[in-house]
Amino acid sequence: MVGYVYAVRVPTLFAGGTLLELLELTVQGELRGRGLGSRLVRAVLEAAGRAADVAVCVPTRRAADFYRRPGFAETATYLKRTPGG
Repeated sequence: MVGYVYAVRVPTLFAGGTLLELLELTVQGELRGRGLGSRLVRAVLEAAGRAADVAVCVPTRRAADFYRRPGFAETATYLKRTPGG
């Protein structure tokens, strides 16, 4: 395995349909920069199109420049809390 992507389809009322949340994407370090991650993102976008998802979301800022290239735009900040904290 040289990399993987993990995405979850989330039904919503506020968005008017399902969102596809791209939660994880990784490529082995020595293979980065060869377009493999971009191909995985394209596969997710194609799957979202086939499923008629209303949006694909990526809850990260660490790789913002990578995700801007295929057209993602920053729209919100996630708020989070650790259970029991």
